[in-house]
Amino acid sequence: MIHYDLQATKQYGQAFIGTQVFLFLLTVIGSAILLDYSTMNSSIQPLIRHTMLRFIVTSEHPHSSAALKLIQESVSIFLLSCISNISNHNHYSKTKNLSHQVSIGLSHW
Repeated sequence: MIHYDLQATKQYGQAFIGTQVFLFLLTVIGSAILLDYSTMNSSIQPLIRHTMLRFIVTSEHPHSSAALKLIQESVSIFLLSCISNISNHNHYSKTKNLSHQVSIGLSHW
């Protein structure tokens, strides 16, 4: 007759589930990092360039205008967060002025 330790089986099951959840989260994070850094010099770059040019050429259409506005806001937020993360307390006023200039420049882009 085979004797199973029910408590040990539950612990192994919980450890297995915990390991699977951890590995899933690690995979998602790794995928996000790869997606973030994989557009430069990749096969998707010409597609992005073509799509952006199409949006710019057809910017009088509501769909293109809305897409360009979303892209502009995303880039502006990204640049502003990069500028604020790089700057230190001594350069706050210069960075604030530069951030304002960047946002104005992107709004006219």
